[in-house]
Amino acid sequence: MSNRARHRKAFGQHFLKDQNLIQKITERVLLESDTTISSVLMEVGPGKGAITSPVLRSIREGLAIADSNQSVQKLIIIEKDRNIAAGWIEQELNRLDIHVGDFLKFDLSSVFQEFERIGFFSNLPYSAGTAILNRIADYPKKFPFVLVMLQAEVAQRVRANKGTKSWGSLSLKIQNHWTVEKLWSVPPSSFSPPPKVNSEVILLKPRNEPIVSKTDQFPEAWDGLLRKSFSQRRKMLKNVLSTDDHLSQIDLEKLGIDLKIRAEALDWKDWENVFEAVLKIGEKV
Repeated sequence: MSNRARHRKAFGQHFLKDQNLIQKITERVLLESDTTISSVLMEVGPGKGAITSPVLRSIREGLAIADSNQSVQKLIIIEKDRNIAAGWIEQELNRLDIHVGDFLKFDLSSVFQEFERIGFFSNLPYSAGTAILNRIADYPKKFPFVLVMLQAEVAQRVRANKGTKSWGSLSLKIQNHWTVEKLWSVPPSSFSPPPKVNSEVILLKPRNEPIVSKTDQFPEAWDGLLRKSFSQRRKMLKNVLSTDDHLSQIDLEKLGIDLKIRAEALDWKDWENVFEAVLKIGEKV
């Protein structure tokens, strides 16, 4: 394996080459931008620019037309691979801001201060896709849409239905604040080098309010509850919660929840009741 291939593999990079899919993604990104009136777009991991280049070209061409109604003014890209980032920096492209570094450590607050609404799109790296999506999910009021390509298994967890094998903490965390729509299935042949798994392109749109009340006010408590509840999926929820000093105080029977139930079987109303109990316990501490 060449040094370049090893370097690419370290970042979990598979470059998109399917021109038909590239066009569909580009058109959908621009459509969502116009619909949500997003003045700036953000992309993580532009790679060789399969999607970046046509999106940027459309932005620049649209702004050059006097009577254009295009709302997008700028594209921000965040690239962890310094060699790839250097290539973008050298081009000095108009309407493009480049940040070199890890998105998971990137200071989003500085961008949020400058721009009110930021459309997000990315062919997320398999190695960090879940972590990146989890971070984005914390800002439903800042990202009016999130269009991402993920490993199919992860995408299925994001859009899973209650009671299915894929339903879990990631499903609840995302769907509590976002609607999720599958756009396209993507086979390995669409990439170079081809991965060993299938991918999916999904679209997230923020809800006006979270499904479970007050989770936006107490996100750490909500995330903690989900992590604990699904930490041992095969065990009954009451047994899982019993290993936590605070959560063990939740009286599931009083909440009308079957004591033999597992976390994956709870519906949204159950989670509403459990989280309300969590907050009441917190008030007593």
